[in-house]
Amino acid sequence: MKMKKIIIIILSVVLIKVNYGQEKEFAEYGISGALSPFGISLSMSYNKSKKTSLVVSLGGLPESNSLITPKINNINEYEMSSESSWMGVFINHRPFKEMEWIRVNFGMAIGSIENTLTEPPGGGEYTVLYNNPPSGYFGLGLGQQTKKGFVFGADFGLLYGPGPIIDGPDISKIESISKSPLAAKVLPNIQFSLGFNFD
Repeated sequence: MKMKKIIIIILSVVLIKVNYGQEKEFAEYGISGALSPFGISLSMSYNKSKKTSLVVSLGGLPESNSLITPKINNINEYEMSSESSWMGVFINHRPFKEMEWIRVNFGMAIGSIENTLTEPPGGGEYTVLYNNPPSGYFGLGLGQQTKKGFVFGADFGLLYGPGPIIDGPDISKIESISKSPLAAKVLPNIQFSLGFNFD
């Protein structure tokens, strides 16, 4: 956990140095790719000004085994796979004139996130499905300025929704899952991106 925090801090410092640099020409449009816990995404940006950008994103994660399996009371051993598909519309606003590499990011996203928990042979299978109406997003970002050329970014935020639908054979285990981080109504997001801005 400490190593993960150190890596995030180092990446953030590098992003600030790369993006802050010398003043460059303003670009009206941008395209970028990103990696987050919700999968890989592709975004198109319209930079209305140096301060404000409109971003439309499409993303998803094909079904794959999860690297992290949170501890759940009443379920001693299980494997988990995840998949997602989503679309979002966001506003990036840069409130500080002298620090354009700092962004406030907010918007709405729709789509689905599904986690499947499978117990060893003889146990059950449980699905945790976020298949919700539009969910709100709010976060802070570094980088992804409006200058021409390549730009880098890091985002840290929270996705707010009504929570998932949980299904499975054992009511007591469904209850345990509903009280675990897998069923949170607020989901954290850490995202790293690479983009290219142009006219």
